[in-house]
Amino acid sequence: FDNYFSRADLRSMYMFVNRKELNESYKANRKKESKEFYNSLNFLRYFYLIGPEQYHTIKIDNLEADDLVKPLFETIKVIGGNTSALMVTNDLDWTRYLSDSVDWLPRLNETPEDVRVLSNKMGFNVNEKSIIAYKALFGDPSDNIKGMVTLNNKNLEEFRELMNKCSFADDLISLARTVPNTQGKSILKAIHDDEKTYIINMQLVDTIACSKETLACSLTTGRNAVSLYSTIKKAIGLDGPEKFTFGNVRRTRIS
Repeated sequence: FDNYFSRADLRSMYMFVNRKELNESYKANRKKESKEFYNSLNFLRYFYLIGPEQYHTIKIDNLEADDLVKPLFETIKVIGGNTSALMVTNDLDWTRYLSDSVDWLPRLNETPEDVRVLSNKMGFNVNEKSIIAYKALFGDPSDNIKGMVTLNNKNLEEFRELMNKCSFADDLISLARTVPNTQGKSILKAIHDDEKTYIINMQLVDTIACSKETLACSLTTGRNAVSLYSTIKKAIGLDGPEKFTFGNVRRTRIS
């Protein structure tokens, strides 16, 4: 369960702007939903809290869902083990965790994509390093991150070459400082001319650290309240012959 204001607060730490103005700026980029929509999220969490033990939810104040993916994967042995996972999201930030054991589903009416498919689409190897650098350089309007260079074929080719020389996204700063002549190198010149913006953008794209221990304290498991769960399911039409829709998949629900 997400809290996008954590990125807004982080931006305020680095740019020293008025928090109210900053928050309004963030809200301006977000699609406005009705009060009922946001209330439904609370109901959805309640639905899983009273549901079977196989369902789990996590909510940590001041952190976004992005921040919880890595410690969750470490906890359930997707990272450092042999467990596989499917991330159901259209948030490019999450693709930094794609691997041979992790795929993602950005569109519910299509098939999942693996890391190789997305890498071919993006034009570079997708991993934690490249996604942070990519968004810090080319920007992301949905997160109110202004790009430093234009996304075109020339700059994408330079980006691909630079990623082969770097172990971490901030290695680009050292390269921009040490290359004698940045003429013709749009990315290195942009970083050389404005390190501060690149550093700020990296901080906005990067996740806020969350330990496995912190995550474990906030992870909830369905308490299997059978009667209450059954009553709720009937009330919202999940039990019975009614038809329901999930994405573009339609079928008749059989009780």
